[in-house]
Amino acid sequence: IPLKPCKSYELRGSIMYRCECIKRNGLQDRCAMWDCMGRPECMTKLYPVCGPGRAALLKLTDLGDLSYALQRFYSADQARESALAAYCRLACPDVNSMIPMQIPPQN
Repeated sequence: IPLKPCKSYELRGSIMYRCECIKRNGLQDRCAMWDCMGRPECMTKLYPVCGPGRAALLKLTDLGDLSYALQRFYSADQARESALAAYCRLACPDVNSMIPMQIPPQN
């Protein structure tokens, strides 16, 4: 019976490895999959960028189409970045006003 390859799991040395990039638990840099190995994009985005993470994400979502699923996650990531930028503008309106001016020494 031929086995169908699984894109989100790997069996190496009798150890089953799976992509950690879909969990978003801070361990994305320790992903042991050969196609990922902790890509920087997988650590900063809301969705996995690597191939194994995309395959695992497609299994978990009901969206069915990979391009549609990635488009939805990409738009959510863009909304998160714009909300963070708006928050930073509100929280720190003028950073230069917070820095005290240096007074020259008087003789």
